[in-house]
Amino acid sequence: MSISYWQDTVKNQTNDRNQRPIPRRTDVAVVGGGIAGILIAYYLQSAGKKVVLLEAKHILEGVTACTTAKVTSQHGLVYRDLERYFGLEFSSLYASANEEAISEYRRLIRKKKIDCDWEDVNAYIYSLGDPKRVEREIESSCNAGIKAEWTDQTELPFPVTAAVCFPNQGKFHPLKFLTCLAEELTIFENIRVKEVRNQEVIWDGGALQAEDVVIATHYPFINIPGFYFLKMHQERSYVVAMEHDDHLHHHYLEESSHCSFRSHDKLLFLGGGGHRTGEHDHAVYDDLWLRAKKWFPQARARYFWSPQDCMTDDRLPYIGHYSLETPHLYLATGFGKWGMTNAMVAARLISDLIINGHSPYAFLYDPGRLKISASAKQFFIDGSEVIKGLGKSIFSIGPHHIGNLENDHAKIIDHHGSLVAVYRDSNGKDTAVSGVCSHLGCAVHWNSDEKIYECPCHGSCFDAHGRLLGGPALKNLEPVALDHLDQE
Repeated sequence: MSISYWQDTVKNQTNDRNQRPIPRRTDVAVVGGGIAGILIAYYLQSAGKKVVLLEAKHILEGVTACTTAKVTSQHGLVYRDLERYFGLEFSSLYASANEEAISEYRRLIRKKKIDCDWEDVNAYIYSLGDPKRVEREIESSCNAGIKAEWTDQTELPFPVTAAVCFPNQGKFHPLKFLTCLAEELTIFENIRVKEVRNQEVIWDGGALQAEDVVIATHYPFINIPGFYFLKMHQERSYVVAMEHDDHLHHHYLEESSHCSFRSHDKLLFLGGGGHRTGEHDHAVYDDLWLRAKKWFPQARARYFWSPQDCMTDDRLPYIGHYSLETPHLYLATGFGKWGMTNAMVAARLISDLIINGHSPYAFLYDPGRLKISASAKQFFIDGSEVIKGLGKSIFSIGPHHIGNLENDHAKIIDHHGSLVAVYRDSNGKDTAVSGVCSHLGCAVHWNSDEKIYECPCHGSCFDAHGRLLGGPALKNLEPVALDHLDQE
């Protein structure tokens, strides 16, 4: 996979992680070393709890490393939908939680004197066509307590028909910020947790007993209880970072295509091309770069990368108790494309629940909620995708031989009733693995932009050799002997 600007400009210092024995007991075990896990661990430790954070690979190298790092309470055209489906109380609480998150970033950065390139900026959602959706969002945002403003004047290199502006938002370098916090925490890397049983966190070769456990692994790997694999899917989008002469200071997002602009350190990040994970069907980076050259002819590409986001059926994150049956197991997931503020909300909410037993935002983000009017359509779509993915794996829909496979590409084939994924590297060497995801058995799909296999059902990702990159799967794709495959 590609490397983001954030990863290239901050090196992950492992210090003495894993050089000391993992304790057998702790107050709180946090599973997952991205922004949510680190913030949750930091606030719990600051409240006096003994906290151990466990990360399957290396901290800050997963989804957090691929963010565009917009620190904003403007999460697409969300307030109109929240007011419509949940009511004004919900939309107001959502606005308050995210505005407080922005303020908390500022407070923490000042308190700890963190050099992370923080800047106060405005956030805009703009329209290129009918302005009615933007105008309705302004009304609902104001109803929720946001100081939303209408404008048709922006820094963009093209005219807009209307835009909603949220003032006093933020941007920063997320890895600089999080690396500073991580230095204070007890972190163990290369520990892939496989199970949590009666507050015992279990991995191959070890276990840890905790009074409370928090799952902050982007997509939860525990299927039952909770059944989150029925209530979420993952989406992938793409970013081109380029050098250019013009500077856009503020954040921008197009209301229908979700084309995104954000600048940092003399670079402009252009994002877009989103699709459900596992449904990649064309060269998205090429499309983004063509748009970039149209708007910024003198630009030079520096970085390409691809974030992946967990999407809930009703657009609200799941933050709180994992289920009614697990009072000491907590969850933070489903941040959509807005992980910066939602992760801070999760950290404050979960630390409040563990320390004080309550939070003013608990019922808003309750993972056990069910709002049929807001989630029914997406629930049906997610269910259909699972059925389709399972059908492909069961009935092995695909070509029956490798054929004329290009170098640095892959193909999913039907080999005597079983799906096999075959990758041919730049030297013409083939690697074959199972074409069925190790999570719940859906057929994987090849993403030619990122050179990875993706599961369209729940978003697990694997490299070209079948090695696990991201969950909810816990195992690699099984290898397949090449001498058994039909070459032609």
